[in-house]
Amino acid sequence: MRIVVTGHRPSKLRNNYNIFTEPYLSIGRHMRFFLIMLLNTLPEDEIIEIVTGMALGIDTIWALVGIKLKKSYPNRIKMVCYVPCMDHSSNWKGKATGSLVVSEMSDIERHQYTIDNCDEVNQSKLTFKKDGPKVMQIRNVDMLKSLKDNDIDCVYAVWDGSHGGTGNCVNSSIALGLPLYWLHPFSLEFRKRGHSILRDSKQIIEKKEFSICFREYPTREGVESVFTLSDDEYVYVNALKFKSCIYIQDVNEIAEDMLEEFFKKGTSVSWQGVSDKWKEKLGLTSENSLMLK
Repeated sequence: MRIVVTGHRPSKLRNNYNIFTEPYLSIGRHMRFFLIMLLNTLPEDEIIEIVTGMALGIDTIWALVGIKLKKSYPNRIKMVCYVPCMDHSSNWKGKATGSLVVSEMSDIERHQYTIDNCDEVNQSKLTFKKDGPKVMQIRNVDMLKSLKDNDIDCVYAVWDGSHGGTGNCVNSSIALGLPLYWLHPFSLEFRKRGHSILRDSKQIIEKKEFSICFREYPTREGVESVFTLSDDEYVYVNALKFKSCIYIQDVNEIAEDMLEEFFKKGTSVSWQGVSDKWKEKLGLTSENSLMLK
C-alpha cells in the first residue's frame, strides 16, 4: 500500500514555522493514529509506503511521523520521498546546528535527515531557480502517478479547503478517482472519499467483544487510542497498549446510538476519562464499568 501526502506549508498554517507546536502536534498525532489503524487492518505481510513531497510544513510532519513509526515496524513501513528540484532547500532559513536530535535540527538539516532515512529517493533534475514553481506541480503529478489502481493506495490530505497547491492536488486526486482521506488542519475534522480499507464499527462489533472508553478530550501524546472520522462516521482503534478495548473521542448522538449495539452484546464500558455529566447521562458507575488495566 502506498500513501501520498499533500498538505499546506507554514504560510497557510498561521505562518507557524515551528513544527513542534500546534497545530502540527495534533496533526502529527492524527497521522500516527491513521497509520496505526492501517497497520492493524492490513495483512501482516502488507508494506505501507509513506510518500512525502519534502516541503516544509505538512510534508515534514508526515515524514517524521513515518520515520519514527518505522522504528517500531521496520518490516511494515517503507519511506519514499520526492524531491521536487535540485535546489529545493537552498533558500530555507536556519543555521546548521550539527545536532542529531530532530527537534534541534534546522529545516535544512531535517530535510537531509529525511532523505537519509528514506528507502526510496526520487530526485528531480529540475531547479527552482531555472524552472520556477512548476517544479512543485510536477512533483505532485509524479507522486499521484506512482499510486496503483488497487483500491488501497490513497492520498492523505491536510487541507483547509482553500485554493492553492494542496487544493490542486486534492482535485487531481478526485479527478483520477483515487481514494482520499482529508484532515482539516485546524478543526481536525476527518473525512474519506472513495474506497476505504479501514474497518467500520459494525464490522468490529460483529467480529469481537470490546470494552469502551469514552473520552471527551484529545488523548495525551503517546497514548495510541483514538481515531475519529467525520460527524456521521466513526472508526475505532483497537489500542495497542490496551488490547480488547475500543476508545471513543467526542461522545455524540451517533456514539450514543451505537451504545445499544455494544450493550446488547454485554460489553463492559470503562468510565475512565468521562466527565460527571457523561457518567450520569450514560449511567456509568464503578459497579457496571471496567477500569483500564
